[in-house]
Amino acid sequence: DAPALSVQRNVMLAFDDFMRRLDAVYVAQSAAAPPEFVDRISYWRDRCGLAAGVAHKLHQLRIWRNAATHHDAGKWAREGPASEEEAAQLIAECDAAIE
Repeated sequence: DAPALSVQRNVMLAFDDFMRRLDAVYVAQSAAAPPEFVDRISYWRDRCGLAAGVAHKLHQLRIWRNAATHHDAGKWAREGPASEEEAAQLIAECDAAIE
């Protein structure tokens, strides 16, 4: 349905934007950063000083993004946010923390 697709699109765009922004923040360490998002977020947390709470939120957003990219309504229902509001809240929290 259209509302779910809109939330999925917002989750995917926000996650990709946050990854680009953090790549810019940690540009000095980018050569050693792992390519996989799960490992990259953990690397930024463990080696670059990304706050653990922010890393946790980014991992949650990564899980939702992965569910959205599969174009599988069942996977999205199981692994995605419970509501549009939950997605918007997490995106806003990540945005504020990365700002």
